[in-house]
Order: sequence, then structure tokens, then C-alpha cells
Amino acid sequence: FTSSSTVTLGNSNATFSNLAVSSRSSTQLVVNPTFGTTAATWWAQVVDGIQTSNEFTFQVQPSVAAQELSSAMKSPANSPTPRVFSGMAYDAARGQAVLFGGNGGSETWVWDGTTWTQKSPANTPTSLSSNTLAYDAARGQVLLFGGFGGNGECTWIWDGANWIQKSPANSPSPRSSFAMAYDVAHEQIVLFGGQDTQNKYLNDTWVWDGT
Repeated sequence: FTSSSTVTLGNSNATFSNLAVSSRSSTQLVVNPTFGTTAATWWAQVVDGIQTSNEFTFQVQPSVAAQELSSAMKSPANSPTPRVFSGMAYDAARGQAVLFGGNGGSETWVWDGTTWTQKSPANTPTSLSSNTLAYDAARGQVLLFGGFGGNGECTWIWDGANWIQKSPANSPSPRSSFAMAYDVAHEQIVLFGGQDTQNKYLNDTWVWDGT
């Protein structure tokens, strides 16, 4: 790991400017990978659980020699309340970030780069903290697994309008603080590690193929 204000964009470097984010923990960050012809917009929802919910938009400003990323705080009319241990993933099929839970809650919010919208799905997971979301590109859905506060071995799918509970024959044990990401080569989501209900560290690996 290297601490730096410079990141690589393709074959070019970009430098953050006007970037002043206060110290915080248990944040969630997702990247919008859609690149336009003249600029690329990245956005993140950052929460510290103590004061306010802040959203920062990083916009690439192309130049001949280099690219500069400058931050701008957003002030949407509606926003999730301050929270920690929520889950969030970028839903590429619908071009928005999906946030669920945190602080033992069961709210679902989506962020389109400008506006936060709270959703009212017909079905929703029970109140959860430390759950994890990952986008399943092969099926165009967001997978939610785990977390504490409800049934920690729950598996849910977000289709853009509703949460659909899945009941796979085999499932990881209840856990929190695990990692989950989409494996493009094998078209499946990979889950690793975490902590169980007794705070024991886990080192098992699971894959989700949509069923």
C-alpha cells in the first residue's frame, strides 16, 4: 500500500486537489466506472457515524499533460442518516449505487450521482449491520449476504425495485466483516473470511453462481 494523492487512470496519472476529508472509520466507497469522452465522474458515499452523511464527487479534469481530480461536497435534498456498518455496491445495470442497512437498520437507498432516493420495496431483509453487497454482472443483480441483527446467513438479491430472498442448499455461516467481490473470469461472486457470532476470525472461501 502507498499513501498518495496521485492515482492512475489508464496510462495517465491524476492528482487529487481540493480534497479535505475529515478522519473517519467504517466508510463505504463505490466507484462509478462509466467514462465519458471528455470526463469521468467518480462518486462515493462516505459516512462517519458521528456527525453527518457526506457525499464527495471526484471529477476528472482532462489536460494535455495530466489529469486532475478535484473534490466537491454534494448537498442533496434527501440523504441517509449518519450510519456505520452499512453495505453498498455499484449497480451497473441501473447506473446507481445501492446502500442497505447500517446501525441495525433495514433502509434501502440508491444514489444516481445527484440525488439520494429511499426505496420502499415490497420485501426487504431484516435489520442488519456489517452486511456486504456485491454486484453480479452476469445476472445484472446486487447480492447481499450476511451481517448481524437478523439472520446472519441470509442471501438476498436486489433487482432494482425489490429484494428477493434466496434459499440456497448450501450457504456460508452467519458472519460480518467479510470481503465479497465479483470474479469476471468465472462470472461468480467470491466471498472470503469474516468474523462469526463469537468474534472468531474465519478463513473459508465461498462462491455464488446465482443459484
